[in-house]
Formats: sequence, C-alpha cells, structure tokens
Amino acid sequence: MQTSRRQARRFEAALFVRFSINGGPEHISNTLNFTSRSVAIRSECIASKGDHVVVRFGALPSIAGEVARVFPEGFAVVLNEASLELMSHTENDAETDLAFDFREISSPENIVSPFIRAQSSTPARMRIASANSNSGSYHQHYLTIVTSDPAPLADVSSIWLKSDQTRWTARALHYRRNGDRGLAIIALNDWQLHMAAAYGLTLSVINCAMQDWSFAVEARPFADHLFNLQPADLAVSA
Repeated sequence: MQTSRRQARRFEAALFVRFSINGGPEHISNTLNFTSRSVAIRSECIASKGDHVVVRFGALPSIAGEVARVFPEGFAVVLNEASLELMSHTENDAETDLAFDFREISSPENIVSPFIRAQSSTPARMRIASANSNSGSYHQHYLTIVTSDPAPLADVSSIWLKSDQTRWTARALHYRRNGDRGLAIIALNDWQLHMAAAYGLTLSVINCAMQDWSFAVEARPFADHLFNLQPADLAVSA
C-alpha cells in the first residue's frame, strides 16, 4: 500500500521566511511546518492551488514550488525538483581555517547544547552551538564532533550530511588532533538544523584514501536545541 504524501511527517517550526507569489511583491512571514519536500507558510495573502511561490530562508539560495494546499492559516508549497536538488547540495562556503578558535563557539552569548553521544562504530560525542547575531536571531549553527580515535577525522576529503532523504555536502571549518582524540567543527544553516530536528542527522566522513566513517544522531537533541533558542525567530512550536 502506498503512503499518502499527506501522511509524511511534518515538523512544526516557526522559521523566518520571505516569499513572493506569481512574481508579485515580497512578503515576510514564518513557516508553520515542513517536510523534506514541502513547506507550509503562515500568510493572509490570497493564494490558489497551482500558484508559483519563491521562498527565501535568510541568506540561502531561493527555492520555489507550487501551492498544493490552501488553509485558513496560509498555504503549503511543494518544492520543485530543481529546488530539491539545490537544497540537497547546499555547501558551506567557508574553507578550512586552521586558525579557527573553537572556543569562540562556547561564548556566553551563544546557545550550546550538552554533549550528545552518537551512534557509531568509533565512540563519538557531538554538541550543537548557535551563534547569536547582532539582530538577536540565530542563523549560524555549528556541530562540534569529538572522537575517541583521531583516525576517522584525519585527512578529510569530503563530508556528507543526510536527514531523511535529503543529503548535503559540507566542509569542516576546523580540524585538529587533541592527544588521542579527534575534533572537528562543521557549520549548518537554518534549513539543515530544522531538518535534523525533524528527522535526525547522519554524518559521513570520507578521507583521502576513500575510506568512510559515519555516525548518526536522533532528532530529539536537535529539537531540544531549537526549543532553547526561543524566543528567537527559529523558535519551535512543536
């Protein structure tokens, strides 16, 4: 039996967005919920099924789709294939910075989660940090990964992040060996953090010898972290 798209798990989150309908003026609002293929937007604007909508999340590339449903609080947009492809390969622009000071991430001005144990063949822990911007909202997020063996994080060639059926490439902002441990810091954008809070996150590291190492973290720690960002515009209503 096929599963209806309406039965796809929806994650409730108030994420700040800008959007336009059929090439019209840009409006500012927030999301109601989303899945890995669609987003519901709170809006009083008149929209009809089939209307073309362009959505902007902060500084991320614009994504687009068609209105699939209209309801009293707003409307739901199913993303087109080009946008799904774009979101699946969102890559952080920052090159590896050997001078990166990971202590800045633990600044009192930022929100930092407790350490989380990951499911992996090599014991690893992770923590999430969100950097506070001048506007009082949180748009820079970091994963700090610590492994009991430095080998999995040595000579990194590429890093893949996967949540539900969506996959992204990423770059480590910083890597270093701490005695018999490895440490890496990876940046996430708003969309990726919310996806992780809805579906969990799997991270795969591939080294220059094409050997891979991966670990998985369930959704709850990411959702708890987003909850702790309230009352910023990333507050979770679930």
